[in-house]
Amino acid sequence: MLVKILGKENVFKGELMCKHCTFGIGGRVFFFVMPTTINNLIEVVKYLKTTNTKWKIIGNASNLLFKDEGYDGVVVCTLKIKELHILGSGHALVSAGVMLPYLVGRLACEGFGGVEFLCGIPGSVGGALFMNSGAHGKSMADIVESVTYFNGEKLITNQVQNLSYSYRDSLFKNNPNFVILSCEMKIKKGNKDFILEEIENLKKERSRNQPCGKSAGSVFKKVDGEPAWKLIDGCGLRGRKYGDAEISQKHTNFILNNGNASADDVLALIDIMKNKVYEKYKKLLELEIEIVE
Repeated sequence: MLVKILGKENVFKGELMCKHCTFGIGGRVFFFVMPTTINNLIEVVKYLKTTNTKWKIIGNASNLLFKDEGYDGVVVCTLKIKELHILGSGHALVSAGVMLPYLVGRLACEGFGGVEFLCGIPGSVGGALFMNSGAHGKSMADIVESVTYFNGEKLITNQVQNLSYSYRDSLFKNNPNFVILSCEMKIKKGNKDFILEEIENLKKERSRNQPCGKSAGSVFKKVDGEPAWKLIDGCGLRGRKYGDAEISQKHTNFILNNGNASADDVLALIDIMKNKVYEKYKKLLELEIEIVE
């Protein structure tokens, strides 16, 4: 049925998730599917619900850790659903699969800004809406007007103030079966050269402060407003390794896959970080990345 909905070129049986996430980690899934339209996506989700099949929606999977044993369900990737329409009222209509760096660059080339802070985040619009991604003191909730999603029965368009957005949290995180389809985003007309210069400056700042390599970004959220990396660094964990996974020398809230790290290697480091920080500071670290069960 999945092939009938999507065509065989968009359905992959037994796909390795290490090929589809920025961590480069993860075993096989039953099926990996890539809808090409919003209607396709809704059809797939309806089918999976009626067959009681376990499923997970992903974009670029830039904050996900898949287990070594894989995922006993269907992974639905939105990256082929990538429409971007600039509206005449200082808004853009953007579908879930649009990558954030592309969004920023495309708008800049059209002379629109207001979204530059997203330029270095290697995720999709849908993923960023799901977890309220942000950088440089701003987040998705600051620039989004409304989000359209499928709740399993019907399409809903809700204003941003009704979506329970807070620091790395949203209505969608608490209702993971709600499928984000698109959003209307606030953009600002500006000087193209100035916007492009600002993007380059933000990219350079990110490059100075964050490591290259395979990772899922920040592992933990801030704790009482304090960056997790300070607590981790204070425990002397900079450069700590377990198997082929390493706590970054450059930014201690990143875990790097140095080649062939397993999910178990990463999970071992996560436990070490949490335990050491609690022992020293009596503070509980909360995951920002998601471990896909």
